[in-house]
Amino acid sequence: MLLFPNRSNEELTARIITPVLEEIVKARIPARSLEKNLIERTELKQELETKAKQRLDSYGIVVTDLSVLNDTASDEFTKATEEKQIAEQQAISAKIVAEQELQKADYESKKAAKEAEAMIARARGQAEAQKLLQTSLSPEILQKQAIEKWDGKFPVVMSSNGALPFINVNAPTNSSEPKK
Repeated sequence: MLLFPNRSNEELTARIITPVLEEIVKARIPARSLEKNLIERTELKQELETKAKQRLDSYGIVVTDLSVLNDTASDEFTKATEEKQIAEQQAISAKIVAEQELQKADYESKKAAKEAEAMIARARGQAEAQKLLQTSLSPEILQKQAIEKWDGKFPVVMSSNGALPFINVNAPTNSSEPKK
């Protein structure tokens, strides 16, 4: 029985049914991963069948059943699917690397901040120690420390006449001043 009086079933299949089914399959199959298509074969069949019924109904063609066969995909389709999966994996890898770099930068930033805080704390401690030392030192204590460290030799200044001892003539002496 002919569906259209002026056309044969072969002509309808070639001009309407096959292009519609190819379009539906090409739109649906790549939208899902190959694994998902294989695992959820029943859902894929129902999805394709529903789309085919909707599209072919306008031509007066009734779809009663649709079979999804284990046909091999074209080389272009296989290549496109592989490229898509590779691109997805590369995007995931790039995202992971970016996240790791961000975490590393955050860690380095926090580490630098902690090191800066530690340096500031050390500097404050040293400044405080120097203030305490400065307030506790007097000229007498400094003179006593100099005497304790003196090895008995005068400092020597080199001149054209030879070595001369360096003697501080203006050294403070409390006992040699005349009392009034």
